[in-house]
Amino acid sequence: MHWDVNQPDISIPSDSFLFMHAGITSLEFYLQSSLPLSQTREFLDDIPQRTPFLTAINVRTAVRVAELEGNICTLLDHLPRLQLISLPKNYLTSRIATALSTSPALRALQIGTTWDRGVNVVAPVVPAGGFLSLNKLEVVMPFADAALRIDAVTTGSALDELLISSPNRSSDDMKRILDICANKHRRIRQLNLECYDNEERSSLNFQTFHSLKKLSSLTSINIIHRSPMVMSPAEFTSIISSLTQLTRLCFNQSPLYCETASFGLDILPIIARSCKNLTTLKLFLDARLPLPEEEPHTRESLFVNLRCLSLGVSVITEETCHPAAMFLSTYLPLECELDHGADWVSELRRTG
Repeated sequence: MHWDVNQPDISIPSDSFLFMHAGITSLEFYLQSSLPLSQTREFLDDIPQRTPFLTAINVRTAVRVAELEGNICTLLDHLPRLQLISLPKNYLTSRIATALSTSPALRALQIGTTWDRGVNVVAPVVPAGGFLSLNKLEVVMPFADAALRIDAVTTGSALDELLISSPNRSSDDMKRILDICANKHRRIRQLNLECYDNEERSSLNFQTFHSLKKLSSLTSINIIHRSPMVMSPAEFTSIISSLTQLTRLCFNQSPLYCETASFGLDILPIIARSCKNLTTLKLFLDARLPLPEEEPHTRESLFVNLRCLSLGVSVITEETCHPAAMFLSTYLPLECELDHGADWVSELRRTG
């Protein structure tokens, strides 16, 4: 059930009570700060009584957390079947984190619905041994703030999935996220780090991603950043050779700054030999770089499971089109789809 009270013809959140019953298992709502606080609190307090079997809840509001902290804690205490909760960025206080940490069924935690740059984030104090069932954490906030949250919340949990969307471009902050994962969550299987800041370049290099070598259980990596990766083929190979379980590798295929790439097409067979289970591969390459001499491998010996190859905004010239096509036809299976381009290209065309 989705209830949006950000409409002028909906006066109070309690109107939604007409549709709330014990059969509802998922609830999403937005509460305006202009609503009387007493009505907002009444709405939160009545949720467990009307929908006691909720397994998912998405709390969206502009009301300050200090005004609703107690009501949120009470709400969580009375929803023992809750498996997923989504909270605004600054709603993970120590008190709310404590309430969440003892939730027996909680498996997925989402933090943040907007990028509020002007608010200081303080890591919550979480009791030891909390969040034992948590296996998915999704946050929308700067990497620096996300690192504080992750380090505090995931003390006793074994994460399977980590998803972070950030406006922050700092490679140091991204490195800290990966270091935390390498030190505390080596069994993590899915990692998604996205940054959409266009303001300036930052350097993403081998040191940024060095900790990936310790995350050998990863099956899916998705890195999106406006700057290209800067590392040697040997450095990239040292990372990818440790990630043999990957089925999906999306390694910043569409950077905004795309004049040159660190790798040529010759990196593809290296990836194929390390990651034999890949079904999706997305990379930013430079097709102008020299191609290796043809090797005695049949088409079936490499990328046997690959179904999608996206080269994003990879660099290529008219002169290198034919050699690149011949090289790809040697290593890609017939069932593999070849894709290119980036979302920001169409955006630039519309605005430019």
